[in-house]
Amino acid sequence: MANLSAYIFHFSDKGNVICIAHAKWARIRAGDEIVEAYSNQPVHIAYAYASLERRKPVYCSRIDGAIYYFDNTGRVILDKPHYLDFMKDLDEAAVDAIDL
Repeated sequence: MANLSAYIFHFSDKGNVICIAHAKWARIRAGDEIVEAYSNQPVHIAYAYASLERRKPVYCSRIDGAIYYFDNTGRVILDKPHYLDFMKDLDEAAVDAIDL
């Protein structure tokens, strides 16, 4: 039986992809956690929704993305996110696609 899980990924300017814990991202979005490393910059986030079997991803049903902007203290500015629909906009032959 497959379970649906959500993963949050941060794409850094250096080309790194970092998985952010769901609870941590919820605190950041709620303004309860400040991330000084994100001060005064846009942060590219992808939300991947995957079905798991025995804790391994078997199917990715949806990938959404957003660009969040942070103020000079490292707090997210929630009135400015720019949302993306990766499944609609991503060409299957795209070289940068993430292979689960």
